Amino acid sequence: LAEYLVEQGCTVVALGRTDPTDLPDHLRQLDEVGFQAYESQFYKEELTRDRTKKMPELKRLYERYQASNELSSVMRRASSAPGRYEYIQCDINTRATIDEVIDQVLKRHGRLDMVMHGAGVQVSKALPRKTLGDFQRIVTTKMASLNHLYQSCQARGLSNVHFHLLTSAFSYLGNDGQPDYGAANEAMNRLAEQMNHVNPSAHWSSFAWLGWAGIGMTRGTEYAALAANRRLRGVTREEGQALFAGAIAGPPASAVNVILRSEEHTSELQ
Repeated sequence: LAEYLVEQGCTVVALGRTDPTDLPDHLRQLDEVGFQAYESQFYKEELTRDRTKKMPELKRLYERYQASNELSSVMRRASSAPGRYEYIQCDINTRATIDEVIDQVLKRHGRLDMVMHGAGVQVSKALPRKTLGDFQRIVTTKMASLNHLYQSCQARGLSNVHFHLLTSAFSYLGNDGQPDYGAANEAMNRLAEQMNHVNPSAHWSSFAWLGWAGIGMTRGTEYAALAANRRLRGVTREEGQALFAGAIAGPPASAVNVILRSEEHTSELQ
């Protein structure tokens, strides 16, 4: 979505915790397809190097490298687009950090038109098996960070910034193992609807996505298994960008927008 905005000539200032340089040299030049194909080889090499390592530890390391690889790929593609893509590595759960970032944006660019909020982490476990820390981290990453962004804009008189929230169609239906993640997404949907009534000129909106094809949280095997079970395929980059273009082309006809295919409608009825 950021790439689409940059292609339209916009300046995108992206915030996140991922370090785009956090990659060993031999992984740095792999494209996203090559990196995904390398996964099994990665585990073999790491286990050969150190037999004491456990698979959960290696999976976390691979996911960290994969996030860096994906971000690096976005930055490379965006560098040749008409607009600008700036990335700031930071913790969006800290209000002081958000204040500093927004001040930087206003100083460098003089304006802020839209906040697109898609931050999220999730741990798929049955609720009795989740720790309170997991629950709080998942909800805080979505809700507290959004509150920091909103309050910081309000404190600087940016009352008509368009807030566009990225939520989840699976959360709308209810997804096994994700009660906290789903509740936070649905809270953001309701918030967008309410805030659009409170301040219609700001055009709050939410867009509940199905899983993308190998992008973000749908990179791993968990989504692949879920998709196979529900006879789904991921939203492609081109499809997602086309849907997003329509969603932000003007004031939203509806504050809350949930994308569902026929398979999801059938599942919901059942």
